Amino acid sequence: MTQALKITVLTVGIGVAVWALSSSSMACTLMMNPPRPGETIEQAAHREERAAQVASWNAADSIFLARVVETAQVENDGVRYTFETIAPVRGAAPPKRLSNIWYSDGCHGRAWSRGEVAVVYADRIGFLEDWSRWGQWVEVDAVLPSVALDPRVAPALRASAHRLRTSRR
Repeated sequence: MTQALKITVLTVGIGVAVWALSSSSMACTLMMNPPRPGETIEQAAHREERAAQVASWNAADSIFLARVVETAQVENDGVRYTFETIAPVRGAAPPKRLSNIWYSDGCHGRAWSRGEVAVVYADRIGFLEDWSRWGQWVEVDAVLPSVALDPRVAPALRASAHRLRTSRR
């Protein structure tokens, strides 16, 4: 095999691999670490979800309690939902409203319904991340308060509720 033919075969092989990995069947494959010895799949999934929520807590610029106040259909089977802040929980002052789009492929979080309450983890977009949207807020994650697995969430929500009660007196 000549050197040129080897390079052509290698280039085509890489192209096919990239295409296969970027196909829609691979676009939303959820990866999970294998269960630990003696751990069930459900326990491993719970552990992974808790770790993801802890990571969201650690990385978020702002965490706040919010209510879904608006939902609207958008292109490509998407739903735009808008959270309205009820109370700050931790970090920078949250935006009054924050919108995001959920797609029915299930790869972009859960679908939210109008009236639902969520613990929202949000970040401010930095200049080097996207200078055209610099300073805007983006949702990193959102979970129902009843399924918040990070042990810091419940005490922070209680403290936030206490601040709200005392500020309204």
